[in-house]
Amino acid sequence: VSCRPDAAARTGRQCLRLEAVHDGSVARIGQPVFLPLHRQSVFDWSLYVRSPSPVKLTVRLRGPGGGKPAAAQSLEVAGPWKKYQGRLRLPARRPAHDAPFRWEIEVSGPGTVWLDQCFLWPADQLDGWDPDVVRMVKDSRLPLLRWPGGNFASGYHWKDGIGPVDDRPVRINRPWNMPEPNHVGTDEFMRFCELVGAEPMICVNAGDGSPEEAADWVEYCNGPATSPMGRLRAANGHPAPYRVRYWEIGNELYGRWQIGHCTAEEYAERYRRFAEAMRRRDPSIRLIANGHDLSWNGVLIDRCSDLLERVSVHTLIGGGMPPDRDPTAVWRLVVGYPWAYRHSLEALARQLRRRVPQGTVAVTELQIFTNRPNLPNNGGLAEALFWAGVVHTAARLGDRVELITHSALVNHGGGLRKVRQVVFGNPVYWARRMYSTQPGRWPVPVRLEGPAVSAERLHNLPALEAAPLADVLALLDDAGTTLCLMIINRHAENELPATFHFDGFTPATKAHWQWLTGPDVLAANSLDEPNKVRPQEKTVAVEGQRLRVVLPARSVSVIRVPAAQARRARGPQLRPVSAGGPGRRQSYSWQKPHAKVLPTGDLEWQPEPFVFEPGRSVRYVDFETGDDNNDGKTRRTAWKHHPWDPNATAVAARCRGADTFVFKGGVYYRGALYANQSGRADEPIRLTGDPTWGDGPPVLCGSEVVKG
Repeated sequence: VSCRPDAAARTGRQCLRLEAVHDGSVARIGQPVFLPLHRQSVFDWSLYVRSPSPVKLTVRLRGPGGGKPAAAQSLEVAGPWKKYQGRLRLPARRPAHDAPFRWEIEVSGPGTVWLDQCFLWPADQLDGWDPDVVRMVKDSRLPLLRWPGGNFASGYHWKDGIGPVDDRPVRINRPWNMPEPNHVGTDEFMRFCELVGAEPMICVNAGDGSPEEAADWVEYCNGPATSPMGRLRAANGHPAPYRVRYWEIGNELYGRWQIGHCTAEEYAERYRRFAEAMRRRDPSIRLIANGHDLSWNGVLIDRCSDLLERVSVHTLIGGGMPPDRDPTAVWRLVVGYPWAYRHSLEALARQLRRRVPQGTVAVTELQIFTNRPNLPNNGGLAEALFWAGVVHTAARLGDRVELITHSALVNHGGGLRKVRQVVFGNPVYWARRMYSTQPGRWPVPVRLEGPAVSAERLHNLPALEAAPLADVLALLDDAGTTLCLMIINRHAENELPATFHFDGFTPATKAHWQWLTGPDVLAANSLDEPNKVRPQEKTVAVEGQRLRVVLPARSVSVIRVPAAQARRARGPQLRPVSAGGPGRRQSYSWQKPHAKVLPTGDLEWQPEPFVFEPGRSVRYVDFETGDDNNDGKTRRTAWKHHPWDPNATAVAARCRGADTFVFKGGVYYRGALYANQSGRADEPIRLTGDPTWGDGPPVLCGSEVVKG
């Protein structure tokens, strides 16, 4: 058996050569493999083979410990490179995951074969993806997923990862010094996002890549099938555009560890070239500039404020922490870090908004980076509290922080671990799942009274000053019928009695409490104990306007408090104009008293439930995916622009007489509207949304003007 450079290799520079010299001899290659036998006992294999003469080839799975073959399949192969496929069935058993099987490929002599692209798949794989990973990510409702990196992005050339998987070149992953087979490319990533329900976000190669390469990538993802890259996408089996909204230009290019690292001045020039090239292909994309600290960002803002929308920041804390530090001291600083972090985020946003009034900060990497098993790290309970704290901090900063993507997804400090084909959640996975599945969306003011903690600086972790032990975020759902309390108890050892007083909200008599904690500051899940840190839940009583709980030490909680006599609503929006007969006085929602002044001087707001009221002539507007050449009469044929927008063209620009314009939910409409028609008392003109179309309320961007 040999593996060497071969001029006749099918892909890459090398392939495997097996030669059985004598009659009756065999040449065999094998690889230990753990199999997901907890869910599947059928496995599909495929491989490419070439052989100058007919020869017998056997593919088998041998049982643990070098035992008898558990399944095997033999066939005759001959000729130039050809793909062979088969299926192996194991006995329907569920052994422990303490010993691997052995996947073997064998040639019987005399004969020689060359092998390439050898795959073994569980029969239940989902287009190449692990169904356990897909299920758990989907259950956590992950909203946004960044790809392909990370340091890897600065040397990744996306065209290596499209087309048939078997034909893709093998490259060197230079940042991590390992082979990159390009089995996962753009189309596979988009399929994964579709399977789990996450929105894709792409970080383009601004290290050793070019603006044209990035622009081609935008066109491949978002261009019509008639465009050059769109035709390539369609040829690869995906005629419909992916419509990727978020694009990050480069990864950590300020760092010497990065391929193509540069000065702030060089990056500003690079960002301009990339942004202009990418927007020529799709003006609607949302760009994220490679941000860093105030010094780096200052240069970028001075030179590119006309092109900036948002800047990234990577928050990986605790790197290089000496292993002999006290775990409790490290815990105190990493879980308290988000309290101090607000100052950094505020400063970055303030600096950006001096020149870019609507600019936002995007946290595109986030993780505890001690990488010490004997200290709080990204695989343990500390990461759950750290992540939750950053979410609280970002929410309190309003629209200054636009998004957070937690670093990695599986086996690199992200939410999931996969060990010996068993998938289980890290504590941060469960915290994210608790937060993302609660219904609250609208922040509610919280006044907090309680103990605080201070701590001195340790290594590169900043000092804490009067950080509250309890961190509380309150969110109201769209209907105004459920108040969700997200609570962190940062104390490493002590429970924390907590009493919540509700003002302006009348709770029901019972609430649902879900909490996550562990036995100590290093608590983590493992193959042997995959559920050591997992949410618990119970029902708690509410006493009038007061709720009492005892928060466990080292915990994250979500308490859902339903309103008493809750009425159903379909969104926070006000009711649109209601039509009436001629001569009747119209009742507009904004003419009714919805707020009352409390004795404290605060306003108590009681919105009406939103009701979608179509008029006689309805047109649909989707700024992200619409086309002004459509007729606008259905959701599938929506326009991009409202007819009042000077940028409207074709059919949209010629529209006359429509009285109801429905904007897609969750989409930001950006443009100036100049009203060129008037409604009547019995037929008002409505700019509205339909709760069944889109995700959330539609938004007419407030930075633009509406006239007429």
